[in-house]
Formats: sequence, structure tokens, C-alpha cells
Amino acid sequence: MRAYGSRGSWGDRGWTREQVVSDELEAVRQQLHLRCEDCFDRVEDAISELVVLHRVGGDEIGARVETCILREEQSGDEPPS
Repeated sequence: MRAYGSRGSWGDRGWTREQVVSDELEAVRQQLHLRCEDCFDRVEDAISELVVLHRVGGDEIGARVETCILREEQSGDEPPS
């Protein structure tokens, strides 16, 4: 039995390791980009609800966001560059 299953390995298809890694990294980057966009969509939905439904002003929302950002920065977890 082969380690890569019945389909064969990437090497059997004439692909180089660099091509496979590059393709996989690009797929991961695309997934992360979509997740980031989803996060911003949720932020925008939350802001809309706060403003329209709860009548929270932009200054208060901004202050809470700033506090959250500062707390995250102080937590020691570095965001990816």
C-alpha cells in the first residue's frame, strides 16, 4: 500500500514539492482573506445594529473599539504580518 493512497503522490503527477506547497499556501491565503472579510462583515453588522436599534453614538462605539484593540495589543499575541 502506498503512503499517498490509490491516487498516487504529487511526484507521480510531475509536480514539484515547491508547486504543491505554493498552491497550498495560496489556497490558505485565499481562505484567510475570505475569513477576514467575513469578520469585517460581522463588525459592520454589529455597528449597524448598535446605531440603528440601540441608538449608540459613533463616539461610544469608537471608544469601545479602541479599548478592545488596546486590550488585544497588550495581551501579547502578535497579529500576523
